[in-house]
Amino acid sequence: MRHLENARLHRLIQASPRILSGGAPEGPEGFAALAALGVRTIVSVDGSRPDLAAAAAQNLRYVHIPFGYDGVPDLAALQIARVLAETEGTIYFHCHHGRHRGPAAAAIALRLDTGCAGPEALELMRLAETDPQYEGLWRDVSAFIPPAPGTPLPALHEVAEVSDFTSGMAHLDRVWDRIKQIQSASWNTPTDHPDLVPAIEARIFAEAFASLGRAVPEHLRTDAEFLRRLTAVKDNATALHAALAAADSASADARFQALKQGCTACHDRYRN
Repeated sequence: MRHLENARLHRLIQASPRILSGGAPEGPEGFAALAALGVRTIVSVDGSRPDLAAAAAQNLRYVHIPFGYDGVPDLAALQIARVLAETEGTIYFHCHHGRHRGPAAAAIALRLDTGCAGPEALELMRLAETDPQYEGLWRDVSAFIPPAPGTPLPALHEVAEVSDFTSGMAHLDRVWDRIKQIQSASWNTPTDHPDLVPAIEARIFAEAFASLGRAVPEHLRTDAEFLRRLTAVKDNATALHAALAAADSASADARFQALKQGCTACHDRYRN
């Protein structure tokens, strides 16, 4: 089990000859890198829609098994078992950044592929630096028991159904990555990403938060604390856009830090 260096794939780990784990492939180059590694099947456990066209261009099959940070559901574990049972060749498991959910799914696959015990599978998560706060992921990998022969295995999907809120959060996560790249470039367009215009990306981020507010799941619509946090972060996102539109770097820095703190605090309470 080891890290592999690849400029196109973040946190790339080879868990076994058949199992790879890492971040979401980005653009045609990311999928070409997977094909060059001998990957034939990609499994996404992220909430965002898989890029089926980019995968198909490299003759790669996509399987979508989205789940959250609170653990690996039994249904997802059985779907992973089906992937192992009905595919040949190397399988690449990913979430967005390749740090938490993707390595957990790959660790389940590793147990199925090699028959290893929990401690060895958990080593994959340690190598990926999976946060110990996501106790459910660690618990479910450790406690996983392969299904008995003859156990019915659930259907697989190229694109699974996810709620508007889940897909909205996945979209926000990706826009936030772009905002961080712009912030690292002192609120200018990064030289390695000439397509990123600071004010436009900030507007996309603010609009995404507004859309998220309309997709809040039922069980959170009466949670006053959650709604307060969501409104505060949305207001900071709007203010970040205004600061960048006015070329006010000092205000942008302040709003960026407020956004970072607000998102982290909300995740600690509601996602972790």
